[in-house]
Amino acid sequence: MVAGVGSRKRSLSELQDLRDLFPVITYHAPGMVHKFAGLGELLMGDRQALDRLDKVNTFFSAESHPTYHMLAATVCIERQLILLAAGDDSLIVKDINELTGYLKSQPNIKKFFRSRLITLERHCRKLSIASAKVDALIGILGVLEELQQDIPY
Repeated sequence: MVAGVGSRKRSLSELQDLRDLFPVITYHAPGMVHKFAGLGELLMGDRQALDRLDKVNTFFSAESHPTYHMLAATVCIERQLILLAAGDDSLIVKDINELTGYLKSQPNIKKFFRSRLITLERHCRKLSIASAKVDALIGILGVLEELQQDIPY
């Protein structure tokens, strides 16, 4: 069952209240709260959420533990899925570059996602070719959806 707009707004308000309890991201739990609140805001059309999500990524990517890099990757994946669903591909290259960097940061993670990274980079190169852009976006969307299923956070 899909929640109505009123229900989504209430849920987002509750997430925002929770986020406000942790104004500074100092460890993964507040980072996750900020991530989900930002994604909810973006889903509701708030473009300022992009800046808030960048701050989440800055925190996660600054940590050396591979789990944090995976969390940063999920921000890029989810953000891009929301933007693409809204017909906005303006940040796709930025997000794909960050995503591939996070997934390549550890040898074992890079090896696990190797085929998807190659496919993603191939589609990304096609974005600049006008006649191939739609196919490239469809391919990127497919890989992002697969990655979303593979990364459980």
